[in-house]
Amino acid sequence: MKPRTFAEQTEEVVQALFAEFSGHHAAEQTVFNRDLVVDSATGEEQEDDFDPYIVASRLRSIGDQLDAELAGCAQQLITETAKERLQEGFSEAVRSLSTTWVSASPEMGAEKCLMKAAVNLALYLSRKAPTLAAAMHSTLTNFLTSPELSTFVQHQGGWMEVEI
Repeated sequence: MKPRTFAEQTEEVVQALFAEFSGHHAAEQTVFNRDLVVDSATGEEQEDDFDPYIVASRLRSIGDQLDAELAGCAQQLITETAKERLQEGFSEAVRSLSTTWVSASPEMGAEKCLMKAAVNLALYLSRKAPTLAAAMHSTLTNFLTSPELSTFVQHQGGWMEVEI
């Protein structure tokens, strides 16, 4: 059965984003089997269309060209070894990048810029310092499930509905 909570869905999305670092490639993954869920209001079965690999692909596509901007933030974080400092430094770097991007593209919105910065910085760091991939997995999950971003995604109708 597919995850029902936002946190469970977010964990699966982050797992899909980091699949390439664990020896699995998203392109090799089959689309998740669709589960039938029962609508509590009508009692009718509906197909659950949540697919973390589709969401991960959308998130990954928003920043493939951003490596130069991410490099400065990434180098400082690579030198941070303490998990607490890594999470704190990651959050600071993401917010700094996001502020810059919101200024350049205000129509994108603050929450989309936060997601864009978080996903791309985490993946960039994992590529440049593979030993950080596991720590970045949990750091990104924590960041994406923060009240600010979880509220934004849920107001959009969930991960499958977020326009990235």
